[in-house]
Amino acid sequence: GLYAGADAFLLPSLYEGFGMPLVEAQLCGTPVLHGGHASMVEAAGGAGVVVRTDPDGLAADLAAYARGELPLACRVPATVDRDALAEAEVLWGLFERARAAGRGRAGDTRG
Repeated sequence: GLYAGADAFLLPSLYEGFGMPLVEAQLCGTPVLHGGHASMVEAAGGAGVVVRTDPDGLAADLAAYARGELPLACRVPATVDRDALAEAEVLWGLFERARAAGRGRAGDTRG
């Protein structure tokens, strides 16, 4: 609900493992602004706007956003070629298999 109700999603991280929040926001139809780390550029699929991460640069970029000067775009669910629910079910299955494989090991008390 937060992503879908936002005018834009800002993630000016200096480092991000993959940038999953960018994808989540885009799947809700929300344009993204993000730091220039390669993983975030890739996660945004070329539809995000790279913002500077230093305080003065970020302030200038946010002012440009407020004036409507940034070229906001977004990938929408229709442009995603895989079913997110099906992919979530596959991922959950992998978690379940990993959890089951870890049971019975010495010192494992997670049950």
